[in-house]
This record gives sequence, C-alpha cells and structure tokens, in this order.
Amino acid sequence: MYHPRLSPFQDSTIKTHPAVQQLSTQASYYVAQLDKELNKYPVLLNLEQRTQVPKAYGVIGAAGLITLLIFINAFASPVSNLIGWALPAYLSLKAIESPQAEDDIQW
Repeated sequence: MYHPRLSPFQDSTIKTHPAVQQLSTQASYYVAQLDKELNKYPVLLNLEQRTQVPKAYGVIGAAGLITLLIFINAFASPVSNLIGWALPAYLSLKAIESPQAEDDIQW
C-alpha cells in the first residue's frame, strides 16, 4: 500500500549525483525561460488556466508528440495524398474557373 510520507522521492536523506542535480537545474532554468516567452500568447495562457497544465510543459509535450509522429511516419500516406493529388486537383479547378488563360496551361 502506498503512503505519501513513505515515498522515497520525497525523502531528504537520498542524495542525487551532482551531474543529475546540474541537469535538473539547467532544465528548470530553460523551462522557466520558455514559460516567460510563452506568456506573450494569450491562447496559451487561456489553455493553461483551463487545463491546469503549465504552458511550457504543454508546448514541450506537443513538440515531442509531433517529433515522434514524424519519426514513426504516421501521416505519410495522408500527407502524400494531399500534396500529390488533392492540391493539384484543387489548383486545376481554380485555374479553370479563373478568367486568365495562362494558368490553365500549367494546371
């Protein structure tokens, strides 16, 4: 059974390696800097108030998720279809409907 007072992570007698302490300090500094920069965007402030998740953590998480999706290539087929088929089809219809004849040649 878990008891919060017996948590090893909150025990002050546990010492961490100096390199871990240094990395933790640097990470906290960079997260604080990012948070200060993100204060310029009211949408993120509103999102932070509604979700109770710090905006810096949300942005870091979203960037990590996008990076992960790029690496596992989850959207390769839909993006390829949009760029290779849907975009030229849309531009062709737009060119046909326009009064200029020059754009009809390309599309």
